[in-house]
Amino acid sequence: VQSNAGGAGLRMALVGAAAMLPAGAPLWMVGLEDEGIADVGSALLGLFGSLEELARRGSARVYRAKRRKVEAPSLETFRSSVFLNLSTVGLADVEEWCVWPGLFAGGGLDVMTAFLLKRLRRLHIAPGAEVLDFCCGSGTIAQALLQLQPRAALHLADADALAVEAARCNVSELAERCYLGDGWGPVPAGLSFDLIVSNPPVHRRRQD
Repeated sequence: VQSNAGGAGLRMALVGAAAMLPAGAPLWMVGLEDEGIADVGSALLGLFGSLEELARRGSARVYRAKRRKVEAPSLETFRSSVFLNLSTVGLADVEEWCVWPGLFAGGGLDVMTAFLLKRLRRLHIAPGAEVLDFCCGSGTIAQALLQLQPRAALHLADADALAVEAARCNVSELAERCYLGDGWGPVPAGLSFDLIVSNPPVHRRRQD
């Protein structure tokens, strides 16, 4: 397991790993201090024991632990909701917005998506227009597009399974058009779009 975030995100990743491992099986974890690996002790609590640090270089660490004979909790326990503040971009707020730990911008509205949505309001989206929310995350852009043009034919795609699960919950009327996979692979062949909207979380990982 590679740590990308500490706290609940790391705990959820380890719960998922625990559900797949038999008692006594080893688990290796790697990550950087500023990406949450320092939380590994509390994240493992109850599910794994015999924690051992195998290597450390700079802020990078490698650990090994052993699966204990206890039942892993359901991943559903990690699902929560937040207030989606779309009124800041001139749209209607959403009181209960489904999120999971580790989602981009916490599953809410980040500054660059807000900038994008303000510009989207200047566009005319025709009824029946085929629109793709690419790298959809929890579905924030799709929700805004639905408010701007309820009769658009919206599609969503993301490589993150939790993001797609959240989007299917948040824009449930589009659940069958939320596609999971990397790049264009999951988008059904033969579709063409009048508009593709995206604010992908592009970044480079540290190399140490």
